[in-house]
Amino acid sequence: MGQDIPSVANSCSLCSDIEPRAPRAQVSPPANLLLTNGNCEPKIDDQMSSSPPPFALIEPFLKCTKIKRIKQEVEYHFYGVVSPRVIASEAANFVSRNSSASKSSLKNIFEKFIAITSNDSQQNCRVNPEAVWFIVTMTKKSNRYAMPRWHRDGRMVDCTDASHTLHCRYAAALVGPGTRVLQETELVTQTMRTYVGKRKETSDALAREVPLTFTPGQIIRFSWGKEDSPVHSEPDLKEERVFTTVIYGSIDEIKDIVATRREKVGDLQAFFRTGEQQQG
Repeated sequence: MGQDIPSVANSCSLCSDIEPRAPRAQVSPPANLLLTNGNCEPKIDDQMSSSPPPFALIEPFLKCTKIKRIKQEVEYHFYGVVSPRVIASEAANFVSRNSSASKSSLKNIFEKFIAITSNDSQQNCRVNPEAVWFIVTMTKKSNRYAMPRWHRDGRMVDCTDASHTLHCRYAAALVGPGTRVLQETELVTQTMRTYVGKRKETSDALAREVPLTFTPGQIIRFSWGKEDSPVHSEPDLKEERVFTTVIYGSIDEIKDIVATRREKVGDLQAFFRTGEQQQG
């Protein structure tokens, strides 16, 4: 594969003080991978399809901060109208209470994560970031994912706007290993069709497939609910991990996710928030 990666700008008013791109090992990109960056003016490659690819690397990188001594495995969820200040403040409080970390540094990182991803969602995926499902997951070292859980993300909700070109999830590891993502080879495609819901058989069949390598602070974007949505898994948790992910959509779409989460998962944090008021 090894072809040049088409790029488009990901302009953002908060990008100027984000840590610049660090050197990374050369990895042959999959054919359906897009790289977006922090240049000032949009530039779309002449050969690039008008439809965003199912997987993309988003730049600039997030600045890393020290997060140590996670006390317990917990998750923070925010469902509601996009409220960057509230989300960043609550997420920073959540992480700092459960670890040794700087609340102010975390708040800055979460604000930039929201700014970068909401901008990309609107510009490149045509999904207006009207509402959001924002998650922070904190995990300790364990062997629960030593065997990968290879899967494609299924459909989260029915689309309510025909102008949306791609429904996707954005993710980044703030500390610890990143998400494992596989290139869409013939073996990967066939294996995922053959061993639906069979974790061990899928893991064995894909044992020689090498996941993509990401630089710390890399934001990734991957589609959900499509046949070619990227095959991925949680990483082998050989160290503590703080992982953040976000899904944007219309108010009705995120409200539907809230209803599903409350009914099927019993998520007590699943209620739709409409204002700037923070949780107590």
